[in-house]
Amino acid sequence: MDKKDIVVVVPIYLPALSEMEAVSLKQCLDILSDYSIVIIKPENLDISNIQSQFLLPKVISFPDRCFQGIEAYNRLMLDVAFYKTFSSYTYMLVYQLDAYAFKDELFFWASLGYDYIGAPWMPHQRKYWRFPTRFVWFVQRCFWSIFYPKNLRRMKYCWFHVGNGGFSLRKISKMIAVTEHYKAIIDKCMADSNSFFPEDVFLLLNTHDKEVHLKRPSYKLAMKFAIEQIPAWSYRANGCQLPFGCHNWTHPEMLPFWSQFIKLG
Repeated sequence: MDKKDIVVVVPIYLPALSEMEAVSLKQCLDILSDYSIVIIKPENLDISNIQSQFLLPKVISFPDRCFQGIEAYNRLMLDVAFYKTFSSYTYMLVYQLDAYAFKDELFFWASLGYDYIGAPWMPHQRKYWRFPTRFVWFVQRCFWSIFYPKNLRRMKYCWFHVGNGGFSLRKISKMIAVTEHYKAIIDKCMADSNSFFPEDVFLLLNTHDKEVHLKRPSYKLAMKFAIEQIPAWSYRANGCQLPFGCHNWTHPEMLPFWSQFIKLG
């Protein structure tokens, strides 16, 4: 495998970018220029204004319905046809425009051989790091997974797991296998808004068959790949070293921390 086997996929939904989205896109195009970068967009979206600002290497359009709301986008990310579009590559980095790559470590992370890597979901309250609170949380998670799995959609039951999909590395052949193998479950969840899962949470909670499951790193290793939640604590846990990238840096609660590393204007 070499860099030509990795594709960076950047979703664009609107005809113009915000200032922060433009910063994210520029960084992507600059830092990850050694890889194939593909913009995905609705087929009837005119992005000529964006193309006048940036030299976009390649643009692929999908049906407009795939971008009409959060549920539609999540359905696209669980569609086998989406991954087959990129089947000539080995790995895909999903780079949403609230993500930011600090450095080019993409080939390193792909070379580790995992099927899926994203920022780990972490608890905001310190008590969940300590025994006995963390033990009680673990018992609750086991109970719900057996008797009432719908409760696992609550974010607290995803803590210490990998991970967020907004800046995530995915092995394409495995994503094709997963989306084919679990198609009936995917269709059921996506058809019923009451059982809707974000695609990254779905991939965590519903891909446990021994024949077809996603190999993921530990949450501690994944934190070196990307940070999404509690960035100041996560940065210290990484030895005050920046990860490969971050997600959700534009959120008002996250921006004060990330603005020391990401310059606007």
